[in-house]
Amino acid sequence: MASTNITDYIDQVDTPRDVEFSKEVSVYRYGTATSFSPRDLDARIEENLINSQDFGILSILPPNDRYIRTFWAKLSNKTLPIVNDSGELTYWRARRVIASSSVVEFYSDDNDVGLILFGGAPGMQTDIIRVLENRFSLKNIGQQQMRFEQMRSLFARYGRQIKEINLDPSDDSDWGDVRDAKLVGFRGKYINPDAQILQRIRSNQDIRILGFRSELPDVRVDGMRESITVAFEVTTTHVKISARRFEVLENREDKAAEVFYDLAREVYFKVVGDEKWVSGILNDVGPQQLSYFGVDED
Repeated sequence: MASTNITDYIDQVDTPRDVEFSKEVSVYRYGTATSFSPRDLDARIEENLINSQDFGILSILPPNDRYIRTFWAKLSNKTLPIVNDSGELTYWRARRVIASSSVVEFYSDDNDVGLILFGGAPGMQTDIIRVLENRFSLKNIGQQQMRFEQMRSLFARYGRQIKEINLDPSDDSDWGDVRDAKLVGFRGKYINPDAQILQRIRSNQDIRILGFRSELPDVRVDGMRESITVAFEVTTTHVKISARRFEVLENREDKAAEVFYDLAREVYFKVVGDEKWVSGILNDVGPQQLSYFGVDED
């Protein structure tokens, strides 16, 4: 068997034009019981830069006087099948490849540390929370949720551009025993905002809106090639953002992932604005739902 020199097939490049990463990200909020101190956070961040480890903070994004943003990465090994010039298949292992990434934003939430987590593969958010608990000494980290009245307010804001809506109509007798219903626009189009069913949902405050899908047109942040339409889904626990047509300028291709997270942040705050998320499990459910779960109505 002829020998293969891996340097004949793998080159180091300055501009990674063909690097693939997900253009879809879910955003979650967390609350803590630790006072917000930029100086303490800066010190912890420096201690948790990835360096020789396989998981940690890869970089600190441009600072702001209202928040601190950090780019996290999870590294792994990747096996590459290489066919040499003799037509023989060989395997080479690339070490410390970025397998998953996430951006963690620290901000002041009523003087306590608030967290916004952008992205991360399944399990990565759990690893981040573990680091924040053990190495950042953040106490009582808990995922925050959006109240149903806030969800209804957001739904009203995008009421004429709804592509899908998930709801719990159990307090509306016309729906019978239905506890989870989904309405979807025909072939990906908007649901007719004047349809009788949507008018019923808007007028009956007892129908619980659990989530909806819509989109934002003409979104662009610094580093993007052009403005695009970005799809999003809002639920009571998170916001999912999808930007399939996302492209960056040639001189920003080495920072494509960071530019994408900038876009995700822009969309997130345009969608939810300053809506206040709350910690704990939502408990403002209606009487029929309480009976359904076996709780007697007093």
